[in-house]
Amino acid sequence: MLPIYHSFNTSPFLNLLMAIILIFGFYELGKMIILNTILTKIIGSISEIKYQAVIVSANFIIIISYPIILFFHQISKFYLFAISYSILLLGIYKIIKKFKTVRKINFNFNITLYAVYLVIISYFLISTGPVTSADSLDYHLYVSKFIVENGTFPNSLNHFHTKLSGAGEILISMGLIVGTEQFGSILQFLGIISILGILKKKNNLFYIIVILGCPVLLFFTSSIKPQLFQIASTSLVFSIVIFSNMRNEKELLQKYFFCFLILAICSQVKFSFMLSYFLIGSYIFFDSFKKKVLIKTFFLFCIVYLFVLVPPTLWKVYAYDTSFINLLIYPFPIDKPGLDNFYNYLINAGRSSDIILGIVFPDNIQTITNSLGFGIFAYFILFRNVKLNIYPILLITSFIILGYIKGQPASRFFLEPLIWTLITLSKNDMEKKIPKSYNLLLFFQFILLLPAILYGAYNLSQANFSNSLRDKVLIKNANGYSLFKWANHELSKIKYDGPIISMHRSIAFSKNPIISSDVFWLTYFDEKEYINYLNELKKLNPQYLLSYGTDKNMQNHIYFENCEFELFKKGENIGSHASRKPFGRGMQYHGYLFRIDVDNFSDCIDYTKMN
Repeated sequence: MLPIYHSFNTSPFLNLLMAIILIFGFYELGKMIILNTILTKIIGSISEIKYQAVIVSANFIIIISYPIILFFHQISKFYLFAISYSILLLGIYKIIKKFKTVRKINFNFNITLYAVYLVIISYFLISTGPVTSADSLDYHLYVSKFIVENGTFPNSLNHFHTKLSGAGEILISMGLIVGTEQFGSILQFLGIISILGILKKKNNLFYIIVILGCPVLLFFTSSIKPQLFQIASTSLVFSIVIFSNMRNEKELLQKYFFCFLILAICSQVKFSFMLSYFLIGSYIFFDSFKKKVLIKTFFLFCIVYLFVLVPPTLWKVYAYDTSFINLLIYPFPIDKPGLDNFYNYLINAGRSSDIILGIVFPDNIQTITNSLGFGIFAYFILFRNVKLNIYPILLITSFIILGYIKGQPASRFFLEPLIWTLITLSKNDMEKKIPKSYNLLLFFQFILLLPAILYGAYNLSQANFSNSLRDKVLIKNANGYSLFKWANHELSKIKYDGPIISMHRSIAFSKNPIISSDVFWLTYFDEKEYINYLNELKKLNPQYLLSYGTDKNMQNHIYFENCEFELFKKGENIGSHASRKPFGRGMQYHGYLFRIDVDNFSDCIDYTKMN
């Protein structure tokens, strides 16, 4: 059975090479934008521009591309191919130019500095691995592949998780177009580089060690989930708004405009960044009031809102058949049948555990990458000079409170205020206020995490050297890979290329059009209010259902035991519960392909057995 690739490029090493070339292209584009605009002064006041070049260019591409993909389907595919290969050519130009001007790099010997470089390189190697994270394989990669094939976003009733996708998937799709699936995860790694560029201080590695020793970075760098890159974007804006001083009104307004622009883009990549948009945006208005440019600032805000936020909201009004007002507060209409259940699922998932304790300590060794570690206690150091840090304290505290009440019940949601805290301590030169014992504790955490980082680098990056190694890495680390590899092979033998229903969420591995199992957990076909979901399912008319489990524990299709399904193929022990966490792997399971008839779904599904 052939391994599964997500683009035309079936060479693992070429996948990586294309990603690196594309990154160089984005870097060169970003540098050109910064050096030829006021951004030289705005960004240069808080960081060396080389660290922020990709942040600027990627967000610039999103601004241009998002409305084209939403509204201009006739040209969107051509546009995406043109812009992707243009940036790839720019990357080739940059690499050739770089080789001609290569300079010798001198390092002062410092064991701590070498450890920092080792960790940075290891995070990069982790990001070069194939796509293995659950959310990525469920909807981030699925949506990106859909964009490549169709030039627009999917609008299926039955796959609820695609409602969480946004403008960030455009960048992932650009990588797929030029033949690389790693581009999205390498972008997340570059989010770390951006943050380090803001925190960088001569002869002081404290802030860098805190960030690099944060366990949740293992999760972010091994995923194409467009989150860490946008955290870096909002952190750049935070730095500019609080610590960048412009000389005159024109420069001040240009600074505000740039910040509004980045915040608006981030909110369209992932809806949770609306909180950052609200908090930092509110501070911008407060600052503009103090500097007597409030009306002009409000006008700039309206321009950004009109051109960045209104178009995708209008698209959702049409796609979801809802009102504009409903979408101002939520990413999708939560009053619609099915979507209300989905919203409740999202806000309650993980609420049963202790979120506050989980931010510092993982529940067990398997969940270590869900925690932020001891770095969060740096927040209290801000209070050692309240007068100097008053505005950052208000912003960070507001984020924590609102995030806890209304945000996602996950510790990674609070990485943003941690970074803002470190930026504040760094820019206000508060190193002397940091207790030596706390410094040692964070260094100890950094050293303790090092084996896990090195393991992740070795475990995932080896996939770049051959097809067999890539296959091995995916079998061990990507849950559902073996199942879909088997199903793809069986369906190709009978030349069936129609849609199938999958009870496994890693649907990006499927070569067939896919119907997610979301619809079975979140709707009830035997109730009239969910008739639209059943009608769409009947219209798609899938002929097969893919499930997995064991003969004694067929939990993934037990809901259909009253349905008259015919077992088409059974794969004995074709896969096991795979995980990137070495202690999180589980037992083997069988694969099942059933021939189905969706016409009697409303009568035969047993909802009492739903989890």
